[in-house]
Amino acid sequence: MKRPANSKPKILIANGDKKGRSSLARDLAALGYSVRATDDLSTVLGWATKEKSALVLLDVDLFDAHRNGFDVMQEIRKLNSDCPIIAMGGENTVLSSLLSARFGAVDFFAKPYSFSQLASAIANALQEKEAGAPQVKPRVEEPISGKSASMHQVMRTITKAARSIHPVMIMGEPGTGKYRVAETIHKYGVDENAPLIRLQATTSDDEMKAWLSSTEAGSDGTLVLQRLDRFDVNRQLWICDWLDRQTGADRQLRLISTALPDGLDPSKSVPIVNELAERLNVLQIFMPKLSQRKDDIGNLAEAFLDETSAGQMRLNDEALQKMRTAHWPGNVRQLKNLMIRAATICSGTILDNSQLEALRAAQPGSIAPSTGLEGQMEALLQRASELQNIKSGDGQLYRQIVEAVERPLLQMVLEQFDGNQVKAALALGINRNTLRKKLSVLDGDQKE
Repeated sequence: MKRPANSKPKILIANGDKKGRSSLARDLAALGYSVRATDDLSTVLGWATKEKSALVLLDVDLFDAHRNGFDVMQEIRKLNSDCPIIAMGGENTVLSSLLSARFGAVDFFAKPYSFSQLASAIANALQEKEAGAPQVKPRVEEPISGKSASMHQVMRTITKAARSIHPVMIMGEPGTGKYRVAETIHKYGVDENAPLIRLQATTSDDEMKAWLSSTEAGSDGTLVLQRLDRFDVNRQLWICDWLDRQTGADRQLRLISTALPDGLDPSKSVPIVNELAERLNVLQIFMPKLSQRKDDIGNLAEAFLDETSAGQMRLNDEALQKMRTAHWPGNVRQLKNLMIRAATICSGTILDNSQLEALRAAQPGSIAPSTGLEGQMEALLQRASELQNIKSGDGQLYRQIVEAVERPLLQMVLEQFDGNQVKAALALGINRNTLRKKLSVLDGDQKE
């Protein structure tokens, strides 16, 4: 990375973490910047308004008796509008990121952050300042949240997508919140009062053709193509033709599409056609499975329960811990549905794990965790479609069942150890080479 010019742009740091503040100041000084650092909001406000500062790094979690980080951010923007602000915070939520953008920050970094990414953002902000680039401020309230590492990039991309009108493709497993993200981008975008239009595979041909040929299709707003991977080829080509007609049109219609993770796989029986994918897959957001964001499960569950029970119910510590280690094949949607049932059916203000276990056991497709592993497997096998006609089987039942269990087991254990095959093999009680061979065979079977 190149060092800044000899003029040494001045960077002001307001950070409540003494060790982190000193480390950040030292690293930025090593890049050639002139750095001043403090943990006092009044001090940084004075510096930013009285001195000619190049950029401010502001910890939005700071507060004193008179103001918080967001208040100071707004005051700096009023008194020194040319000074770019990069916000930092320990609460890794889209809310913090979008609030920062609303109050004038050019970027947001959740702790712990990547210094190389932060340094790059600083360099970009200074270049944009030099070029006189305008700053956009979306309006914000509370949308999606998440503190897990897997939500870091998701959070930042949602924020950037809300500040532009570039096409966005949101991919993820069922129940991960793809449409909720699309709504968030629209709601906190350039014009929150513009219409939101949703077209789905279930939309009739006549209705879709009517909309694509209407004057509304050329107006401002957001068009969401929900589960684009379910659209047949004809419908995809209609959309391509419509996009051709929009070329050069003076419009601000934002295009957002959602699809499953394999939506762009050309080997699918009905893939997304290349011409359409190239137009829509400009900004991509990949929503992680709930198993990849276990740190968020407790907060999400409490938020869903609080909303559904009007603040009258909460979960005890044991229930929260059990939920973090539970299996959620339905992702966030399954978790939310469980909290809705809990608020509707359960009695009392503090819910315990036994109440949640009873609800999970009664849920279609779920298994009571108290029945033990053998009992759970028996329940699964009894419901497996392969067992419905055992006597007329083709002799492949054993292999099919073993593979059906082995694949998700290996994937689940690997996820627990962040893809570390050595640790996963130890947990499984098999040799690492055996694990690699099994993964290779299963992967090959899946591609055939």
